Formats: sequence, structure tokens, C-alpha cells
Amino acid sequence: MITHPLGYKPYIILNTTQRCNYRCRMCFWSNPEIARNLKENDLVMSMDLFRRALEEVVPYCSSLCLAGGGEFLADPLIEERLSLLGDTLRRHPEVKFIQTTNASLLTADKLQFLRGVRYAGFNISIDSV
Repeated sequence: MITHPLGYKPYIILNTTQRCNYRCRMCFWSNPEIARNLKENDLVMSMDLFRRALEEVVPYCSSLCLAGGGEFLADPLIEERLSLLGDTLRRHPEVKFIQTTNASLLTADKLQFLRGVRYAGFNISIDSV
């Protein structure tokens, strides 16, 4: 049995997709062999699993992000995910949404899910451009 210190609230990454629209030199996508393998095995988290993960994990975490490797906005289910994520974060205002992105797909419309969310931040990678 694993026990954590009282009050332990981890930073959680829900790797919903590994897709990316750039090939940054420092990223695994820049390796042609790895990129080919990722394209052949294009894994995307199902919405059912995403819903369940949000329900079961968010109440116990301090911070959350999507797609630890890849661009979260390249997820084919991103519109539905952002809506559900926004609702979840509004119900859990103590949880921070901190996302790394290349920001090339970030638009004002896609940011609407953050309305009413207490804590949100973006780490924008400028290495790709």
C-alpha cells in the first residue's frame, strides 16, 4: 500500500493525445522514426475515460494539464474536452490548470472554457517558431 503525506495533492497530466502540429528539435516528434511510430499508433484518450479521470482525479490534485507530450489543441476531441474541463475546474476552484502549448492553435474561442475558472496558466514554447 502506498501512502502519501497528509494533504498531498499531485500535479496530474492527462495525456489525452500525443499529436502535434510542430516538430521542435528538442521533442521526440523531431525524430523521424519515433514520429512515424506515433502516427501509426495514434492514440487518443476516449471521452469516457477522460470523464472518469476528471471525476476521480481532480478532487485530489493541485494542478492539471492535458497532453504532457504533444500539443493538447491538436486533440481531435478538444472542443468536447475543453467544455467538460471548464465545468470541472469551476466545480473545483482550488485546482490549477497549467498547460504547455506552442500556442499556434490557441484562439479566443478556445479560451472560452476558462471563463469562471479561478487558476489557469500557459507555458508557451517558443522553441518551435
